[in-house]
Amino acid sequence: YQISIPLGLQWDFIQGKKLGVSIGASIQPTFTLNKNVYMISTDYKYYAKGAPFFRKWNLNTSVDLNVSYKTGDLKWYIGPQIRYQHLPTYNDIYPIKEYRWDYGLKIGLSIPIK
Repeated sequence: YQISIPLGLQWDFIQGKKLGVSIGASIQPTFTLNKNVYMISTDYKYYAKGAPFFRKWNLNTSVDLNVSYKTGDLKWYIGPQIRYQHLPTYNDIYPIKEYRWDYGLKIGLSIPIK
């Protein structure tokens, strides 16, 4: 489990009465809560306790392209997102490195504060 606070910018470059298109970018400092972590051996046959090798803090960045739809005061967003994790999950002592690019679908809701 992780806690992350995304800090970012979004630009609505096409905005109609109901539909719009926007691009966004964010940076996300991330803290990991997991304490019960296992890692695989370098020969890929065994698992061992991985807590001493696990990185607690990490940093992610993302870019996305969204289509938005307005319903009253609410604005819904949906679109593809590319996310990159800047540090490996385990510290540098662990020899196996993972693929840190992530592709997905971002779904969001924007509510104005009055």
